[in-house]
Amino acid sequence: MKDGVAVFPDAKTERGRRHVTDLAKAEKEGYRACVIFMVQRTDAHVFAPGDETDPEFGKALRNAAMEGVEVYAYKMGISPDFSLLSLSSKLDVSL
Repeated sequence: MKDGVAVFPDAKTERGRRHVTDLAKAEKEGYRACVIFMVQRTDAHVFAPGDETDPEFGKALRNAAMEGVEVYAYKMGISPDFSLLSLSSKLDVSL
């Protein structure tokens, strides 16, 4: 988190890059492809790729979005005893 912006990843992620690249391939093959980021911070207002940590992931996510992959981010509510998870609210996505 920085100034209300939730970022992913917080470490380099080859797996994350591979997943969004695979989603772009699926979209090209005619499938509907979406990626959803679940943010466990109540103070987040926007989601963005963590370019400072892994610029290659940011590039892959932006390329996937340009290929038609839908990118969503939601705040996730968690009950005090962690027994219930829920979507709290949709966040703006800044690519």
